[in-house]
Order: sequence, then C-alpha cells, then structure tokens
Amino acid sequence: MSDYGSLWLGALDLRADYGSYQLEVLADDTTLGSPKSVLTELESFVADGSLAALTGVENRELELMVRISSATKAELAQGEAALVGQCSPLHGRPWRTTFAWTPPDSSVANVFDVTAAWPEHRFDDLSELRFERYYLLTLTCLPFARAQGLTTASLAAPSSSPPTSTTINACTSLTGWSGSATPAGDTSAQLVTNSDFTSNISGWTFSGGTSAWDPLGHAVGTVGSAGYGAWVSSEFAVTAGTQYAYQVHAAAALGNPYYATLVWYNSSHVEVSTGGLVWATGTSSTWQDLSTAVTAPAGAAYARLRVVMPSALSGHVLRLDYGRAFLAVGNAASATPSLVSPSPGIRQQWTRSGLLPGAVTSTVTLALTGLSVNTATEKYVRVRSSLPAVGGTPAALVCRANGAAEAPLTVAATSGDVTWYQVPPSVTSVTSLHFSTTASIGEGGSLGLVVNALTLTNMPTDLSSGGKVAARTIPAAGSVRAPAFFHLQSATPGTGLGTVLLYTRPTLNTAPPNLREGTYSGTGTESADGSAISTKTSVLSSGNVHKFSKPAAGYVPGGHVLFVRVKSTSGAQTLNLSVVSKASVGSTPLTTIVGTSPTVTAKIAATTSWQLVAVAALSLPETPLPAGGWVTIELTGDNANVILDDGLIFNTDEGALTWVECPTTGYGEHLWVDPPTINNPTPAYWVGGAADRSDAYGIAPKSFGTHFATPPTTNAYQVTTNVPASLDEAHYPTALAHVG
Repeated sequence: MSDYGSLWLGALDLRADYGSYQLEVLADDTTLGSPKSVLTELESFVADGSLAALTGVENRELELMVRISSATKAELAQGEAALVGQCSPLHGRPWRTTFAWTPPDSSVANVFDVTAAWPEHRFDDLSELRFERYYLLTLTCLPFARAQGLTTASLAAPSSSPPTSTTINACTSLTGWSGSATPAGDTSAQLVTNSDFTSNISGWTFSGGTSAWDPLGHAVGTVGSAGYGAWVSSEFAVTAGTQYAYQVHAAAALGNPYYATLVWYNSSHVEVSTGGLVWATGTSSTWQDLSTAVTAPAGAAYARLRVVMPSALSGHVLRLDYGRAFLAVGNAASATPSLVSPSPGIRQQWTRSGLLPGAVTSTVTLALTGLSVNTATEKYVRVRSSLPAVGGTPAALVCRANGAAEAPLTVAATSGDVTWYQVPPSVTSVTSLHFSTTASIGEGGSLGLVVNALTLTNMPTDLSSGGKVAARTIPAAGSVRAPAFFHLQSATPGTGLGTVLLYTRPTLNTAPPNLREGTYSGTGTESADGSAISTKTSVLSSGNVHKFSKPAAGYVPGGHVLFVRVKSTSGAQTLNLSVVSKASVGSTPLTTIVGTSPTVTAKIAATTSWQLVAVAALSLPETPLPAGGWVTIELTGDNANVILDDGLIFNTDEGALTWVECPTTGYGEHLWVDPPTINNPTPAYWVGGAADRSDAYGIAPKSFGTHFATPPTTNAYQVTTNVPASLDEAHYPTALAHVG
C-alpha cells in the first residue's frame, strides 16, 4: 500500500486500526479526481473557431479503494457499518460531510467538502476467505480543496476626522518632471547613409562589375567577368552587445541565389565577422524582402550592410530599392514625458518598434525633482496612476523617495487606480519622487506610465467623509477564489449603520466607484456638505450639467450599474435625470452613448434624508481607447429642489455588490454578510446589536452578490451612511488540490 498520509472521511480515520477491524486505502483504483471546467461560448465575429470563457467549475469525484480487514465476519460487518455511517443517508435530503487528506511529510490538511458519498462493495471469494472486504468509495465533492481553518483580516473603522492632504504636484505642468524609457533607440534614425537611393548611389560601392543609378531611385549593379556582384554600404558605428536589424528590398537575375548580411569591424576598421545571413533566389523583375535582427559581437565598433550575388554570369543584374539598418528595438515616442489631455496627467511612453523577434523587457520611469515636502505628520504618498500596455502585462508601479537608488516605498493600500505609499518614519522630508514599471512587451506593443494625481495624506485613504466611505485591500490566501464572509461593525456603540453598500472585486488597476473622486466639470457648482459621503453636493436644477471624468484605464470593460445619492430640500419631488456616457482622447470626443434608460424619472420621498437610486446600466468603456483615453459620465437634472451627493458606478461583470438598509438604532450596529456555502447554499444577511450574533436576525437585501476572496488580494469598497464602520473578513484558503 502506498503511503497516502492521513485520510479522514468525516469522523472516520480511513487508515486506522479500530481493534476489532482495520481500515486501509489502497493505491489501486484510488484517485482524487479533478474539477470539471464550465466553458461558455462567447458571441464574436471570429470566422474560424470560437471564443470561450471559463465561467465556473463543476464538482470533482474522488474514488478511494478501501479495504476492511478483521478476524471474524461479524467484525467485518462492523467495519462496513462504520464506513456506511459516514456516507450519505437514504433520506433524500441535502447532506454533507468532509474528506480531509494530509499528504505524507506534511502537517497541512486538504479538506474537500463532500455533497454525496457511497461505497460500492467489490466481492471477491478469496478475500472473504482472508477476512477482507473491498469497497470503492465514491465521493462527490465541491471542486477545490480548502484549509481546515479560516483566514481572517480585521480592518479598523476609518477615522471620523476627514483625512488631511497636501498637494505635492498638480500634474498639470511638466516643470520638475523627467522621464526615461528603455531600451533606447529610434528606428526612424537610419544608420546607413543614402539607404533609399533618392537621387544617387553615393555611400555605396559595387564590386565585381559596374554600378549605376536609375531615375526610379534604384541602385543597379551589373556583373562583369568576375562572375559575382556585391553591394556594400558605407560604414556606421555600432555597440557590441546591442541588437541591430536590417531591411533590404532587392531584385536579382532569374534563378540567381543572393544574400544580405551585416559585416562587423573592430575599432581599427578591420573586418572581424559577419552576422544575420538571409538568402533569396532571384526572380528577375520581382522585388524581394530580406530582413533580420542580430547582436553585434564582442569587439565590434563598426558595421556595413552587404548584399551579395556570389555566382552570376556576366551581364546579370542585382538591383537595390533600399538597404536600411537600425537599432532592432526603440522608443518611437519622445524620450521626455508629455502632458495628458485633458489634464491632469504626466505620461512617459515606450513603443516597441523594429524587427527584433520575441518579447523585449522595457522599463519606463518618471521622476519629479526639486521638491521640499514635509512628511513629519503626513506619511502617505497618494498616487493616482495607470499603466497602459499593449502586448504585455506591466509589473506593479514602484515608488521611491529621495533618489532612484533608494528602497521602494511600502504599499499601504490600494483602491482601483489609487495607491498609497508609506514614507518610512525616519524620513521627515521628501525632495524627489521616482516611479517605474517594467514589462515584457511583444512585437508591435507598448508600455506607458501615467501619473494623474500626487498628494500627501495622513492616512491611507482619502475617499471618506467622516469615515463613512472606505476603500480596503484584503490579502487573500490560497490559489483560487474562495467564498468570503464579511462583518461590518459600527464604530459608535448603540448607533446603527444605516444604508450599507459593500462592493468587492479582484484587485485590478481600476478607479474607485464614486464619481466625484474623478475630475468634475460642467455648469453645476460643488458645495461643501459634511452630511454627504463625498463631502460635496451640487443642485440638479435644469440646465446644470454635471460631468465626472476618469481615465478609461480605470474601467474594466463590461457592464456597469450607476446609482445616485440624492435628497429633497422641499417635500416629495419628481426628478427627470438624463445619464450620458462619453469617450474621448485628449479633448476630442469619440462617441456618445446613453444608458439603457437615458432619462430616468425618480420619485424623491417627502423627506430631507439622503436616498440611493439606481438610474442606469452602462457598458464601459463604450469603445476601445488608446492610452490617454477618458470616460465622462454626464448627469443632467430638472429640479432645483433635488441635491446630488455623488454617483456610484459598479462593474457588475467583475465584482459583487450588496446593498442593505440597516436600522440606525443599536439593532443595526452589526451587519454580517455570509456567502453561499455547502451548509447554507444561499447568501444570508444578518443584523444585530451583539458582536457574538446572539440577537442577530435575517434582513432582506435590496441588492446582493456573492463575494469572494480572490488571491493575491481583493478590493473591498464600503459605504455606511450613518456612522464609520470596521470591516472583518474571513475565508478558507482554497486551492486546486493542495492547500499547503
């Protein structure tokens, strides 16, 4: 028997000596199975084949060959009864247990939640004589293995005092900014003199015959009695270890083989080797392309481009339309940063170009110098950024203070496209900030770094008003997503939470849901209001257009739902609200698209309390946008008695939203959000006044979603309109088959 380690089905040890009978699991016919993937075919215009998305996984089936042995038939029956006692009862109702496997030389159990279990007796007359019986135990389990215990995270309630902040840089001017992008180079700078033969063939020589220039812009070489012909460019400087590429557009006599190559020379202009040999066979009047990339060898200081027809009859012709050489990769954009339009934003861009095959590792940096920032009390650098990339996935943004060689600052929190970096306690002044990212970029790709806002704060969040709004980053253990349990607790004993929104999603470089966090413009006027979750309000009177703009990179493409938080200043009101989404690049609008209900009629209750209203469904961004693209949401009302606090837009494809109206009294002091599990297959929402849930009772949500802890981190966005609240999260670390 193989050593399987520890195997438990419920309370039964499947590898134990129980005195009167013994249980063993045999290697033959034993398998831990595998979850079955669920693929959904996606509609597309792909002509051949189809696109599919993994939308979930089905249960796995484990099969264990169990041997029961004893000294008597009665004891064999006892062993069978013990095994069957841990399997599904025949009552037709839901049933569940667990199967725990601890591998050899491990202390970590992999727990599978079992929904059905049944043993199949494998009769064998010889086994009966040996007082042994075999059972193939089939376990239908949830697809993944989990840990035995929960992993928890406790996040304190945000401060009831609004965070303080100091603007480091408005990102509206290039003053103080510098940037770089590597590898450097520019393919527009041809290294070969007179590469395109625009008016003559100067800089080129032809050996083995005679040369001429024709008015069509071609170099024409005619082979003489030597029996060969060769074009050679003038010499150009190179750097050893650097990759170079060439492009040759040539035509040779029919049937004549010819080739192109780079010839390397040392600092004394002595030929040392050749590289990048590409052959072709002439087709008379048809032009052919010869191109490749090659690394300059050690000792190389110069190079020439050579095109050779090594064997030809007198009178045969070798023509060149162009012969070009350049750095194999390069930064086609400016080597200096540029302003994002519409402002604010500073961008450094690197664009892949040239002929080098495969992926190229690029690093893009931005530096802001000449600062004098006091960090004695405000210890968090808040950066709003995006990393637009094509052909690769950029690494997380790295921030350093007081020198590019200093250790990276620690990430204290993230919320969408906003990151807070913690300044070390010993650092009380910052004179420079340095940002960088790296990615492996494929052919035709690009990498960008955009910094849109740069402030200094005293806490790693600035989205709250009196602590009623918080953006959280929660570590998630394991390798696959796991159902997450949440508990929100009022920071003020005896005071209920009020309206609660809890939104979770995998950690992505996306914008926070609240619209006022973006750039506000339009004809409306923002006023300070401490009762608003955004700290600002504006009037939805006729003619007031409220525009909220964010970089398109902050939106994960997909369906979104938009809520507005509003209140009446004078009894019951009717509000007709127009919702429009616009895409733009710089100041150039591209498209205008309205929500599924472009004009929403909302009935505002006869109360001066804030109300949350769902107003539109949108697909954002509405069109593919390049780096620098923006999405603007425009809200236009028609009632001067209705005040807008904020808009909240949630991606319903990538995240989960729960909306619960909790009591504002002590019975609403706690809210528990329990996910569907094997023990309770539907989500459950509980409110109560006691932390131990002793007085908790169920409450119906206005909107619910299934929340997951998705490794490595999950973003959670909470709104508690009546009082700040702490947030506790728990989940079982979950893996495909092995937790540890």
